[in-house]
Amino acid sequence: MKKNYLTPLIRGEKIGSFATTEPDASTDLSVRTVTTMAERNGDKWIINGRKRFISNSPVADYVVLLCRTDNSITEFVVNLDGPGVKVGEPDRKSATKAN
Repeated sequence: MKKNYLTPLIRGEKIGSFATTEPDASTDLSVRTVTTMAERNGDKWIINGRKRFISNSPVADYVVLLCRTDNSITEFVVNLDGPGVKVGEPDRKSATKAN
């Protein structure tokens, strides 16, 4: 983990992001509200769900993602160019009007 993710982040070679907020759960990170699920499938994990308001996601290489695993919350590092991963368009946070 350190070699693949932390070292390139510290060197400025990679950009990371952190995903907690969900469309229906806001910032409540309790097991009862987090709907992004991670399930083991052999030696891999399958993650299904959606996150929102993820800083750096349009330019990030990977994300630290909070998921529900059974009755607990677990963090996963997910490569954003991996199969099945989709980063949506950035939300417009403010609008300016040109004269």
